[in-house]
Amino acid sequence: MIELLTVTPEHFKNLAQYLASYPDETRDVQFWLDRFRLWWTKNPACQDRFERGWILTENGEIVGFLGNFPTRFQLAGKMMIIHNATTWRVSPNYRNHSLRLLFKQIANSRGSMLFMTTPNEPVVKVLKSMNYQRIERAGRGMSFLIASSVNFLAKCMPNNLITILFSKLLAPVLDLVQNFRCQACNQRGGFRVEEISRADLSFDELWEDTKKLYPNTNARTSEFINWYCFGSKNFAKKIFAVYEGKSLIAYMMFVNPPGRKWNSLECIDFFGRINNQKAVAALVGYLRTYAQENRIDLIKFPHFSAETARLYKTLGLFEMKSKEREEYFKVNFEISEPITVKNTYFSYIVGDVGL
Repeated sequence: MIELLTVTPEHFKNLAQYLASYPDETRDVQFWLDRFRLWWTKNPACQDRFERGWILTENGEIVGFLGNFPTRFQLAGKMMIIHNATTWRVSPNYRNHSLRLLFKQIANSRGSMLFMTTPNEPVVKVLKSMNYQRIERAGRGMSFLIASSVNFLAKCMPNNLITILFSKLLAPVLDLVQNFRCQACNQRGGFRVEEISRADLSFDELWEDTKKLYPNTNARTSEFINWYCFGSKNFAKKIFAVYEGKSLIAYMMFVNPPGRKWNSLECIDFFGRINNQKAVAALVGYLRTYAQENRIDLIKFPHFSAETARLYKTLGLFEMKSKEREEYFKVNFEISEPITVKNTYFSYIVGDVGL
């Protein structure tokens, strides 16, 4: 008989072995144990009574899993604990039991909010049939800053001697164009920019001062940031912050994903007083220098809102289309006002992205 059980710490070792041995999985048992610690043990939003996810078993052996971890979210101006689905795995011979895991997850999130940000195509169809809402961002698209014109151009074309020579010839022209467009980013204007290794009280103060700008958005306390960015070496992020005197103005959070066409820094969160154009220009200028010093080809800035899209355009950054993301959520109780792009700020720190 196939049983559906709630994950407990006693399951962690066998569950890590199951996930590490799953078809096409390359990450080992220790990776998964570390990920469990990040999701549940170190997570400041995770309490003992919170259900960590569910497993399918047959004769005591794990044959399926769907993870669940909490985060804090500001909904209609009020803080609450929400649910995030992650890592849905079911062994091939037991796929007909997959929906038991999904329906358990949905039932468990009643009275809260559920994010499913990495669903496959069959799951997307189920979510749409159940009226889950797709995350929309008013800005759409992505801006970018080229840190190495030679590498950027070379990787745009086939890898051969002609490409290398052409890239070296054209790179100075591209640099001239970008420098002209982004002149504002060459001025620090009295602002101080730093890479942050730990979020301090200034991040809490910034959150308290700016959280009313967006009735619906992820909580961004120092406690959350330190957990999300520095809770695991396997999921480490970089944070760059801009200050005026001792006051934190804004910050950007980045990942450096492996195996991409370009070696890039990709922004996954941008928060603070983002209407301070001069401060953001100083931050972007610092990032370009940092990227050049660390052999980064490209810096990507997704448009999390119409405001961020306009800001990047004003600063002269290039733009490109970005792939549509299949990210869904549902508020599982009555709310007075629907979630829209006008009252919500969704960056890429929603759901299980980056975790």
